Order: sequence, then structure tokens, then C-alpha cells
Amino acid sequence: MAYEIVKGPKSRAMLRVNGVTSFLTLNLSDFAANTIVAISNENSEETVSRLTISRAFWSTANSGYWKISRANTSVLEFGGSGFWNLNEAGLSVANSSSSNLQIDLVGTTNGSLILELTKESTFSPAPGQ
Repeated sequence: MAYEIVKGPKSRAMLRVNGVTSFLTLNLSDFAANTIVAISNENSEETVSRLTISRAFWSTANSGYWKISRANTSVLEFGGSGFWNLNEAGLSVANSSSSNLQIDLVGTTNGSLILELTKESTFSPAPGQ
């Protein structure tokens, strides 16, 4: 299993998962990005309080599927291959958005998953202070 988190400051993050994946659990803190406060040139630490899924790209081999869970409850399952742009439709998947994210690839060892996530965060010190 390989995964990568691209941590954008403020409201966006991207998760890429590839290959055999079982019980990959990502904490909200895994998506935090530190920034520099412009006025004081200090490091500002981000605390992520919620993650919602706004876009998904996926592919799986054979009859496998990606299972995405929050708080031990399955919230999405993606089989075959596809693209789902919830953001364009004005939607998001926010089930248990303050809970950790769990990713599983079920029924196959080959697949790729990319999730675009929207973050709700606070910063200390706050940017602009």
C-alpha cells in the first residue's frame, strides 16, 4: 500500500491511495498543513476539525471496490472505475466529518483512489495576527 497526502493550507487537501490497502486509518491531524503568518513571519499550526469529501477518482481490478468509512461506518463504496464531482453539484459527503478516515480496498489487490477533501480548521496563531 502506498498513499500520499497533499496538504494545502486553508481549505483543501488531496489523498492518493494505490494498491493493496486494508485498514488504512488517517487522523484529521494527518491533513494539517502549517503556514507562515505574513505579519509576524511565525509558523502557524493548523488544527483540522472536519474533513468532507468533495471529489473522487477511482479504479479497481476485477470485482474489487474501495470502501471509505468514518467512525466504523461505511459512507462510500466505489467499484470499477469512475469520477464523482460532488463539488460541481454543490454536494459533499460529510458523514461523521469530525471522525478519522478509514480506507480499504476490498476483493482485489489492484486499485487507485484519489479523494479531494475540504477541511474546516483553526490556526494558532491565526493568519494576519
